[in-house]
Amino acid sequence: MKTTPPVGNEPPGFSTKLNARPAPDESPRAPTPDAPTPDAPALDSPMPDASAPDAPTQDSPPHNTRRQQLDGQLADYLALIEKAIDRHLPPATTRPTRLHEAMRHSMQAGGKRLRPVLLLAAARLRGSALHDPLPAAVALECLHTYSLIHDDLPCMDNDDLRRGRPSCHRAFDEATALLAGDALLTHAF
Repeated sequence: MKTTPPVGNEPPGFSTKLNARPAPDESPRAPTPDAPTPDAPALDSPMPDASAPDAPTQDSPPHNTRRQQLDGQLADYLALIEKAIDRHLPPATTRPTRLHEAMRHSMQAGGKRLRPVLLLAAARLRGSALHDPLPAAVALECLHTYSLIHDDLPCMDNDDLRRGRPSCHRAFDEATALLAGDALLTHAF
């Protein structure tokens, strides 16, 4: 199949034409059994061992495994997110204090912080220094926490604990919990 020359950062063989078809003088050919397809490894190449630690890279010391690198990156992301949550939420001493205390009670209850971690990882992969991803990460966590507060309310699941602490409506009251969830939803935007 004839391919167009690559433009910019496109990989060779990438076509910008929709429904690209082979030229009329060429017919599509099935790969021969001894030739690997472009997206499949050669039959004689060794398969990677999933249980073996990854080989060290030039950027990492030889004793670090890929798992240790990921654990370190996760810890860095979590520290950034916790600081950003503290920075972006209204202080508990700001009026109305009871509402802001309830918001902080639920937001600072810990958790995996999976959504903001994934956002930070995606921003790092994108490599753009144009925007700070932390406000968006905090907004995602505000949305998630809002849903947890409302889910714990007596009219829903009536849960007494969330993340090992009294749920918002138990630590404060149902009306304050409802307002704290609504405030987190609004604060995210």
